[in-house]
Amino acid sequence: MLLIGPGKITLPVAMLNYLEFKIDPTLAAVGTLQIILIAVLMLVTDRYVKIARAF
Repeated sequence: MLLIGPGKITLPVAMLNYLEFKIDPTLAAVGTLQIILIAVLMLVTDRYVKIARAF
């Protein structure tokens, strides 16, 4: 998922570039939103696929 075409930039690289120039809570907010989004997607996936049975 981190493979992209030339001239484009991934979100983690963009976040690190942003951190070089500015230090503010924006990156913490973006990271928190990513964690929440992934947790919600995992819960939805678990509801339909039952991840616990895979192990």
